[in-house]
Amino acid sequence: MRKKRVFRKAASVVLATIMATVLMSGFNSVANAASVDAGQSASQNDPIIDHLSDYWPSSVVYVQNAPAQTLYATAKVLYPETSVPTTYQWYENTTETTKGAQAIEGATTESYYPSTTNLGTSYYFCQLYAPSTGTVYDFSYIACVTVVKDLNKQVVTLSTLIGPSEVVDVPGASVQAGTQVALWQANNEANQRFYMEKNADGSYLLKSVNSNLVLDASGAQDKAGTPIIQWPDNGGANQRWLVQIQSDGSYKLVSQMDSTLCIALKSDKATPGTVLMLAKVSNTDKSQDFNLTMIRDDLGVGSGKTYTLRNLETNLYLDISGASLAGGAPAITWKLNGGLNQEFTIKYVPSTGYYTITAKHSGLVLDVSGNQIHTPGTQVIQWPDKGGLNLNQQWYFSPIFDGRSQITQSVGEQALDVTGGLKKAGTPVIVWPTKPFTAMPFVSVENRNQVWTLTEVK
Repeated sequence: MRKKRVFRKAASVVLATIMATVLMSGFNSVANAASVDAGQSASQNDPIIDHLSDYWPSSVVYVQNAPAQTLYATAKVLYPETSVPTTYQWYENTTETTKGAQAIEGATTESYYPSTTNLGTSYYFCQLYAPSTGTVYDFSYIACVTVVKDLNKQVVTLSTLIGPSEVVDVPGASVQAGTQVALWQANNEANQRFYMEKNADGSYLLKSVNSNLVLDASGAQDKAGTPIIQWPDNGGANQRWLVQIQSDGSYKLVSQMDSTLCIALKSDKATPGTVLMLAKVSNTDKSQDFNLTMIRDDLGVGSGKTYTLRNLETNLYLDISGASLAGGAPAITWKLNGGLNQEFTIKYVPSTGYYTITAKHSGLVLDVSGNQIHTPGTQVIQWPDKGGLNLNQQWYFSPIFDGRSQITQSVGEQALDVTGGLKKAGTPVIVWPTKPFTAMPFVSVENRNQVWTLTEVK
């Protein structure tokens, strides 16, 4: 779905925004907008820009030297009606910001084709400005492009080219063998993440992070229409997939048991609930083509950084009650006192794309008690780390602004919450259904008790 916004003159300043767009409608995650000074202000004689926006990937992954998808930035002049000279300039950076970025020589048109020659992650954005006056109208959103040697040991989501907001999903976060895989709206949960394992023959297993089961052509039937399900790894060719990159940078998942068959949607419409099946390989059927979005360590903590976590609503800190060393001790809020039971090491788990939160004083991790990940109000406790095997010990950080995050469970759509938003020290920390936050820097009253400020302990 395409969105449109019109910006008009106010107080002799024209606000103008361009949105960099990628012709890969399967992606729906919007990266953080560039936050910079616009430079010289536009005058009242400058044009009014109407930008055409589309869906933008948060992170695209390509194999080294493989084709990539072209980035596009488009801007339409509404006023004046006659043509106004404007210039596009593309930039590249090593961090997700416009500051310190380097202009790409010769990249001065609406489109830019990112290189996949060098391994690593690069960030791209486009600037629109008037060459005659130097007036900068605005910057695009930022695209993250990661180039890897191969896809082995990557956690990815798979989105279809014909649906802008749906990804491959195991319905209901089922852990049952035989569950047919379908599309659903992206929600960052574990049943939409797949860990890619490369086999000796070059094929891949796609393992659900949620269930530890792999994508499987049901019953090893090598015919079109066979359902794609999740099933325990049994070494069969019906569970091995040849990941073939297409000329537009998307991928086909071709069955190893029959190279004329690949994973496709059952329908040519990408709606929630549309199931996946085998289909005859076609060069024109876009329901067979998928984009891979790589899950990244957005916090940049790697093997671990230590933080205090202050709740926005209560101004109290996450704390393990009584500095207990015992498994099962509850998490509460408390006044900052410098204790190690108020310091937590956050570590990225590459096999799932989530994070563990370890109490520094005990070495135990935050855990949803009794694995009650779907039960609102369940107490959060500390418990021995199960080594990435328990998703009730893994968390996802949704950055808001200024070091603040909403911390959600890997499954269950529940967030780390202070019971009732009570401002009394000793209040239990629980999981509660996530409450969406409003446009930043404002946070609604309803969700402030789910927002935490992370301060690194040096």
